[in-house]
Amino acid sequence: MRPSTPQDAADVLRLSNLAHGHQVTLDAFLEQENKLEQAGEAERWRVVALQNGRTAGMAELRTFDYIPPGWLQLTLAVDARHRGQGIGAELLRLATVQAAAVGTPGLSVSVLDHDQTSRAWGERHGFALQAHRFASEVDLSRAQQSPQWPDGVTLRDMRGASPADWDRLEALYGDLLSTSLLSFR
Repeated sequence: MRPSTPQDAADVLRLSNLAHGHQVTLDAFLEQENKLEQAGEAERWRVVALQNGRTAGMAELRTFDYIPPGWLQLTLAVDARHRGQGIGAELLRLATVQAAAVGTPGLSVSVLDHDQTSRAWGERHGFALQAHRFASEVDLSRAQQSPQWPDGVTLRDMRGASPADWDRLEALYGDLLSTSLLSFR
């Protein structure tokens, strides 16, 4: 285990994509890393786990707008070939030590809705289901049937939206942002 360095970017991205179910490109990841570094994001910490000289896992703690105040968001991922060897447990131990050192009252982690194995691992290690969310997507590049909206549901764009409209949209985004949230105190 060691602190992550910029040279770990490709491996960290691979594991982060695994944990989040995204396929972020290396260029987009590096751009985001640069923005976060320039912004001096507080409470950001990342380590990688090495096995036979290769990155087998990673853990990251960072602030996140959509969890309780003062808490940190944990991303923890272990390559499938290296699971069941204690790497995840050690990464979690290091993350909880770091979180305690900065006085964080709790950790939150997002787990993909279909990833029951990771959810069960989290629950065995002290996390509890806090909220259940799911992803819903519409492929706009293909023709779609006209949806039948329930009474009272309307669609509109955000042109001319008020600050209150934007606040409501941001709250909705936060609710929909992740899948299952597990929390740890």
